[in-house]
Amino acid sequence: MGQMGANGLFGEKWEDLRFAERHQFWIVNNHLTPCTPSVITAGHMFVMEIFRVANSRFGANTLNLAGVDATSWRDWCENVSSISPYSAHKTATIIWKQMHEPGRQRVRRDLLAMIRHLVPTAPKKWDAENFPAFFHRLASETQTIGPLRANFWAEAIHSGRRFTLRPEEELREGTVDSGGLIRLHIELTRPAYPLILWITGNGKIQPIYPWRRFDWKGALRHEKVVALCLPEAEDEGFPLESSNGLETAILLASVEEIGPYLIDDLPNRLPPSFPNPKTTGPVLDSAKSPVVPFRFTKDADLGGALHRTRLGDPVKISDQIQHRHDEIGSRLAGCFDLVQGFSFFVRNPETVAKE
Repeated sequence: MGQMGANGLFGEKWEDLRFAERHQFWIVNNHLTPCTPSVITAGHMFVMEIFRVANSRFGANTLNLAGVDATSWRDWCENVSSISPYSAHKTATIIWKQMHEPGRQRVRRDLLAMIRHLVPTAPKKWDAENFPAFFHRLASETQTIGPLRANFWAEAIHSGRRFTLRPEEELREGTVDSGGLIRLHIELTRPAYPLILWITGNGKIQPIYPWRRFDWKGALRHEKVVALCLPEAEDEGFPLESSNGLETAILLASVEEIGPYLIDDLPNRLPPSFPNPKTTGPVLDSAKSPVVPFRFTKDADLGGALHRTRLGDPVKISDQIQHRHDEIGSRLAGCFDLVQGFSFFVRNPETVAKE
């Protein structure tokens, strides 16, 4: 694989855009006409997954280059039994993470380059033994070395509308109305064992994965994953409670298998409940969140939360989200390779109206 440079994921080789664009329309034409597995390659599958992963970041159909959206590609390819959507998804996710702060135009350019590399000739029948060396090498190098990191976000579903909630977009002034559903998405840089906890608006801690029915005693044996979506069914979600408050999703993950003792002991390592966010104390300016590594309180949009008692004193921040993350991080430090999460406020419109 070429080094990442100013010209995109594939260096100089994306420049023959006319060839790439002709190939894309050729692929689209294959999509629009009856096909058999013999005319589909690994390249088609990976291009389709890159469309889907990119669209999940930028919004539906933003990378609809030639009139065919990512959902159509996915539905079409998943009907072909000779191709593994799971393998394609893993590799597509890895490729996406090689892009440095991708923008829409840059992703479009890289997609065209990918089509140029993956479909240079007439498609051949899928053959696992002829898995493209480029992707095989990229997958093996990326998933076996380096620190464990995660892309962890949620999808809110309310009144037929869907929108994403990400750690770097924590809501402070805005809120999410209760009565909706939340779906959790996780993408890891290498295979690991994940645990997911949820802190409700009233401060109660609920086990989500791999436990059954939010029961601490119902933990299931789980395997290493690189991607996880909960609940599994796309039309389902975890209901948001009707109370007003700060909701927090926590991801705990380890490269090595998590022992049953640690799983059973988690309730003892966390408080029975978290306080009402309105009563939390301030934290120091520049305090780095152990849960959201890239987030610094001094860079956050805190409105009127900053104050100094005397000139020269450290700036203090009444940061409710930071306070909760600090508490979680301090209690679980050293237990897992990764502790990550995000928070957002939920309101009950009926309760707010009465107030």
